[in-house]
Amino acid sequence: MRLEHRACVLVCAAALACGAWSARGEDAGAALEKVKPSLVQVTFYQLDENGARHKRTTVGTVVAADGLVAFSAEYMPAQVPEDRFEEFKVEFVHEKDHPDLAADFLSRDPDLGAAVIRVSEKPPEGLVFTPAAFAKDPGLKPGQPVLGFGLLGDGYGSTANFGLGNVIKSVEKPQPLVLCTYPINIALFGPVTSMNGEVVGFVIRDPLAGGRGYTYGSAVVLPAARLENLLKNPGKPKERSWVGISDLQPVPKDLAQVLGLSENGGGVLIGRVLAGMPAEMAGLKVEDVLLKLDDEKIDVKDETGLKGFMERLKRLQVGQKVVFIVWRGGAEQKIDLTVGERPKEAGKAQRVERKDLGLVLRELVYYDTLGLDLPPDLSGLYVHYVKSGSWPELGGLRAGDIITKVDDVQLKGSGEETFVQFNKLIDELKEKKKKEFVFFVSRGVKGQNSAFIKVEADWK
Repeated sequence: MRLEHRACVLVCAAALACGAWSARGEDAGAALEKVKPSLVQVTFYQLDENGARHKRTTVGTVVAADGLVAFSAEYMPAQVPEDRFEEFKVEFVHEKDHPDLAADFLSRDPDLGAAVIRVSEKPPEGLVFTPAAFAKDPGLKPGQPVLGFGLLGDGYGSTANFGLGNVIKSVEKPQPLVLCTYPINIALFGPVTSMNGEVVGFVIRDPLAGGRGYTYGSAVVLPAARLENLLKNPGKPKERSWVGISDLQPVPKDLAQVLGLSENGGGVLIGRVLAGMPAEMAGLKVEDVLLKLDDEKIDVKDETGLKGFMERLKRLQVGQKVVFIVWRGGAEQKIDLTVGERPKEAGKAQRVERKDLGLVLRELVYYDTLGLDLPPDLSGLYVHYVKSGSWPELGGLRAGDIITKVDDVQLKGSGEETFVQFNKLIDELKEKKKKEFVFFVSRGVKGQNSAFIKVEADWK
């Protein structure tokens, strides 16, 4: 699939007046018939720590003739391990009998808000996978109509739902997006098409509006071209870029004057440089003001501009070499930086379950120690789940605690060997039928609420 990449934001307003609809109704009906064979309903289950299964249902779009389906990653949060999602099925809503076919999960991209699965079950005779037609060059202009598609849900027979909008404006920053307003409920990752039925994008949550699915009443649409890499390598997890700076602050006019910068303001003030990360290795420092990235001005004066800058950092590639111009000590300095890979997140962390204790533990990840201002090399296991009424819960153990010792034995590291060590220690206690033992836990910021948790056991 070849798609032309364009950096554009398209703002669309609803146009459902009777005259407009009657004039375009025939085209809209034809587009619906073209898109409908590609619309599917995706269902799967998310397991919680008690083993309960929670059904998830959303719209999906067939994007390849081999049964590849794209849908919203909103329903598969990054902090939840992928093995907690199961029994994926795809329902082809354009068929009278609505056949449900099993599918395999391939990958998710939290930055794009997209997830992909592939139908693994042989389709019944006569059913073929009809991929949506992607517009190679959308070429949308102000006033041009577009259509947004979704599903009405099981109560209405999973009927295709759609609405009409009009392009108002095209801009290039802060990232390729499409903003449209539809007179229907917004379907996350529902396809958006031109009036000829060619897909120009997919509805996502607005990255600049605090996670809402709209901005000023508009749905936010990811241009189809941005899915190209994901669809070419659907089973390959994306490397997510990482610079290693946080606590960022916009530089409005008044702050710029205090810092001795341009009277007009604009820039990003660094509040924290993370230890051992690309920014620190490159020489960036706290209180540096980022003025340029690869010769392009960083014109950030408010929180909206800051969110746009952070989205820009996400789009950098792992291994990419970039140049920052920073303001430090009353003068500009050049900083060469090589973009790193984002540290492992909780959803990718190894876990171990001790049913006899009612515990689920996982390895520590960088974000755990970062958020609690703890040493990045802290040894221990993160308490992911504590069953209500279990011995540890009755003793005071909480989810979010970090177990660093069992009795007087210090846990070493925070990975596979740590799990082995922990299980061995507990198995020895169980074999001896020891009635009491102690967990030492780090709790709270800087471990300031750390505690000894006495566990009263009743081994059977």
